[in-house]
Amino acid sequence: MVEKYVIRSRRNWLLSSLALALLAGCDNGPVVSSVKGTVSLDGRPLPNATLVFTPEAGGRSSLGRTDDNGLYNLLFTPGKEGALVGDMRVRITVAEEYQDSRDRTHIRPEKVPAKYNEKSELVVTVEPKDNVIDFDLQSK
Repeated sequence: MVEKYVIRSRRNWLLSSLALALLAGCDNGPVVSSVKGTVSLDGRPLPNATLVFTPEAGGRSSLGRTDDNGLYNLLFTPGKEGALVGDMRVRITVAEEYQDSRDRTHIRPEKVPAKYNEKSELVVTVEPKDNVIDFDLQSK
């Protein structure tokens, strides 16, 4: 009778271990949630701004770009929307190099204060849900 119990225990342990291994194998990567919102500067929509959400704990950053109305939607990878779940340092900038129709290179000047980009004080939390995170930046 003890032998039957030992055999059943081993079989249950083996099945439990196999189930856990299979569940672990179903991991589709890190938890990523959708993030969208608006960016304004002094109460006006901020077009052509680039947003970078960088995880405070390390990991892949997500990028977004505002449209003419200041609306953005983050991308984790080219085919996957969103950002990692957790605390994020956010950098917002409009400065960039661009080429005109004659292939001349220009630099769009920065009009976003450093406290929102190179010395960013912006930290937000991405929750495991659909996130709407708006930024109302002040130039002074």
